[in-house]
Amino acid sequence: MEQFFTIVGALGVGSLISVLAQSWFNTRSENTNRLFAERKEAYIGFLEAWRDQDIEGVTDANRYQIGHWHLRSQLVASTKLKTALDDWMSAKMGSQERSEALDRIKSEMRLDMMQPRKRTP
Repeated sequence: MEQFFTIVGALGVGSLISVLAQSWFNTRSENTNRLFAERKEAYIGFLEAWRDQDIEGVTDANRYQIGHWHLRSQLVASTKLKTALDDWMSAKMGSQERSEALDRIKSEMRLDMMQPRKRTP
């Protein structure tokens, strides 16, 4: 009879460990998917605002949109992308520095989207 309780207890502990591990993996997966979705939304918003500013010219509305999406991107971006975004914001429109920063932004955004987990610098 003692072995019966030992076996039942072992099965209970095994089930508990299995449930905890599954819960941890699910939470990790949800966090990864949420971060990916947040990055996607911020990056697309920034690029659309940039495009609108390029087409329509600099207006108060476009400045607001660029600033808004720049800040949203800063919250979820990798360190290299944050630097490229800051370089782009500080460079003059139409300058070589701004063009180079935009190329770096697009490259870093691609890397961030291919690697949805948080990247290290």
